[in-house]
Amino acid sequence: MRSKIPSTFQLSSMTVSVIIVPQAKWKAADCVGYWDPLKAQIVLLKQNPDVMWHTFWHEAVHAALCMMSSPLNDDEVFVDQLGGHFAQIIKSAK
Repeated sequence: MRSKIPSTFQLSSMTVSVIIVPQAKWKAADCVGYWDPLKAQIVLLKQNPDVMWHTFWHEAVHAALCMMSSPLNDDEVFVDQLGGHFAQIIKSAK
């Protein structure tokens, strides 16, 4: 079972950085994480590890769909469900 959020990963020709921000420095009041394609970064609010794990996979799906120029990138329900499925698959794999 691998459920540690990576600090970096490869996506196509990019190295994506994962930044975890403490609550005291979090400025994005309307979300708990986001994908920044200009900086190739996933930014996560430090919080409950299970919520962070799900949020990481949600944002990783955004990153992949963005790289594919997919219109599904704008479908938050689709992204959240697919990210949640990936989070569960990886966490439960034996």
